[in-house]
Amino acid sequence: MTRPAARQMSFADLELLRQGVRLEPLLQAICDFLDKQPVRTPMITPVLRDPRIWKTQ
Repeated sequence: MTRPAARQMSFADLELLRQGVRLEPLLQAICDFLDKQPVRTPMITPVLRDPRIWKTQ
């Protein structure tokens, strides 16, 4: 599963853009990198649902 090509902007996103708020260059680079990566949630979700992982000794 991949991320949608264009993520819908939230009200908060639009308001921050209107106010001229921008990310620091390092944080923007991290966001850009993560946006290019495939979604890994489907591989993690079954692990999180496994009750054996959450049992205490």
